[in-house]
Amino acid sequence: MLLVTTERKIKPHKKRKKPKEIKIKVYKKRKKVKEENFFDNQPQLITLLAPEVIQEKKDYIYLGDDKYARIFTLMFYPNYIGIGWLDDILNAIGDVDISTQVQVADERNVIKYLTHKVTKLQSDYILFEKQGNIEELHRLEENIQAFEEMRRNIQINNDKLFFIKITLRLNAKSLDELNEKSKMLKDEFANRSCEIRPLYFKQLDALKETLPLNNNIISENNRNMTTAGLAAMFPIARTKSSVKEGIYFGRDLFTGLPMNLETFTQGLANANIAIFGVPGSGKSVTVKTIVGRTALINRRSSILDIEGEYVALTERLGGRIIKVRQSVPVGINLFDIDIDEDEGFIDIDSKITEIRAIMNGIINKYEDRTMKPNEIADIEQAVKEVYREKGITKDASSIYEKEGGKIEGKITFGNIKKKMPTLTDFHRVMKEKIKNKSLTATLSNFLSGNTLGIFDCQSTLKLNDQVICFDISEIKDEIMRYYVSLVLTTWITNKYMATKERNERYVVVDEAWNLFKNKETADFIENLARRARKKRVAMILATQHLSEARQNSQTEATINCCDTIIILKQSIGNIDEIMKFFKLPIGAREILLKARAGECILIRGGDIRAIKIDMTKYESQFITT
Repeated sequence: MLLVTTERKIKPHKKRKKPKEIKIKVYKKRKKVKEENFFDNQPQLITLLAPEVIQEKKDYIYLGDDKYARIFTLMFYPNYIGIGWLDDILNAIGDVDISTQVQVADERNVIKYLTHKVTKLQSDYILFEKQGNIEELHRLEENIQAFEEMRRNIQINNDKLFFIKITLRLNAKSLDELNEKSKMLKDEFANRSCEIRPLYFKQLDALKETLPLNNNIISENNRNMTTAGLAAMFPIARTKSSVKEGIYFGRDLFTGLPMNLETFTQGLANANIAIFGVPGSGKSVTVKTIVGRTALINRRSSILDIEGEYVALTERLGGRIIKVRQSVPVGINLFDIDIDEDEGFIDIDSKITEIRAIMNGIINKYEDRTMKPNEIADIEQAVKEVYREKGITKDASSIYEKEGGKIEGKITFGNIKKKMPTLTDFHRVMKEKIKNKSLTATLSNFLSGNTLGIFDCQSTLKLNDQVICFDISEIKDEIMRYYVSLVLTTWITNKYMATKERNERYVVVDEAWNLFKNKETADFIENLARRARKKRVAMILATQHLSEARQNSQTEATINCCDTIIILKQSIGNIDEIMKFFKLPIGAREILLKARAGECILIRGGDIRAIKIDMTKYESQFITT
């Protein structure tokens, strides 16, 4: 507390007053301090992005700091537009920004216009027909058909009409560079039967249109286009061209960038491959390319060759060719079983499922019927019995003879694998113990000595070669071919899965979907494809048409077990099914319909690319034969 006294003049006649005490607070009222925001002193985003100066010239803009730009508009479009057709143009020149502005056309006006157009063309057709002008008639027929189809699609809401305008901004560091790149850009478009022109005296307005501001300042140069054409007008080039692992596969159809193919990777749910392509599309060439190049990275392949197409490739790779003929044992036992090296036991239950599926397939093909519940039960019991007779259980040691000793007059050392039960043993059990006369009679045709008895023997075949081709082209009987395909597919896959091997392995099945016509067989193959994933084994399943592969739910499940899909050229009759099933973008339709040999759509884990499969001159000598 501070005491302050004040002095006053006091008159003599008055009594002097006592000084008044005044209390004064020493603090002053604080001024409110303004809180400073760090960002208040920072330049705005537009200040950072805006050029220092803009000078508009007749056909270009100077943006300061050695930055030049010329804005073009697309005047004339090519007759055919495929998806991503702009990608290779833009990548060839570099530093080109593109703006695509789209407006939906009024449906009523469109239909009215198209109706008028069709009527006019039909009138011209009648006139030229009377004049005998045959040359013009063909062109008019095509135009009438095209406009009628467009009108019909719009009326049933399968298609829409749009107005589209494309603006391109070419950037350069000098005027000379800008002029040089402009000529290159014009030439690139001219090579595709289309034309671009600079927007003379409108460069500043055109610049605004190329910015991501949704500005539509210049109203000219709008082009009408359907949904398919619209989809093709958007560039789809990606900066990430390919995975680093695997094999070289080809080039991106639009960007020209190299593409690798790898299925054994953590990014995919499985390593299986499904390939679809009509005759002449390059389906076999695609398979050969994969097999040949994966052999170079030490991956094994076993091929089920229906037509003998892979013999030359196998010979060139130093592989092994096995001719499969009727009545001649192949060295493959249907009942051969191995220890699962990862699990450490003998999976008899899986073998029961396998034999049941094969028997069901045989009955279906041979007698045109499905097995009855009692027949299924008899088969399961008989399979258990033939392994019990050999002393084979789930125990891993039960598959071997006692260590050392004499077997068939020969002195042996170490663990020797027991002789496995055969189809003859299975037939005997079915006849004598199970007493199923119907199945016994059917199975007798598949015993050793008969034309179908090629798998009634002990297994002597080893899958040690880099590439093995099972050539079954000499087997013409449909039932026999089905039986051989089914047994080989299951036996090879099981052998690969039973071996604990570091390198990956492929099982190639051409026209694989013939195996899926029987429901239980299809279910088994689907399950086999799932199990193979854990064993670093992959299936390559090839066929001509998707409709062949979509015979039942199990078949579709198997396709879904293929995380890599290769779709080559398709016919007009099955393109819609392909588009719908794989949920392809609309632009893929034109690619698949007009694809040349080796051009394909690659779906890898959901990522869709258009690819041109490349091969060297050396490869073409034996891949294309």
